[in-house]
Amino acid sequence: MKTLVIAASALALSTSALAQTAPSGATASPQALQQTAPPAEPSGPATATTEQAATAAPATPEDAKVLIASEFPTYDKDSDGALNKNEFASWMTALKTRSSEKQMTPSEMTVWLNRAFKSADKDTSMSVNLAELQSYLTAGA
Repeated sequence: MKTLVIAASALALSTSALAQTAPSGATASPQALQQTAPPAEPSGPATATTEQAATAAPATPEDAKVLIASEFPTYDKDSDGALNKNEFASWMTALKTRSSEKQMTPSEMTVWLNRAFKSADKDTSMSVNLAELQSYLTAGA
């Protein structure tokens, strides 16, 4: 169930990011992914808000994987090609905060993050590589 929430969050975020117009080769920033209100001055008819994107056709798991790959370096702070527990927690906290109606207490969040990390770290290397993260976030999608 928790994986479905995360996958749904990733797909919702990817729909929002993919619906926005960007120059060829550009990637959406985390701030663009977290947009919840329309911009003060729309940049044109192709600009979409999170609410508009949510009513659009859902993104495919492949779309989500592309978005995850584009955002991975943002959260891989030490650029070693994998997310340590803190880097993973940063990303999952951002996703969870955006997707949950009910806020978790700090202790609930810690338990949830530990379980999520353990579930995502399929090879038990104490880090989550891109393939593991893509698999984890798109499972059940």
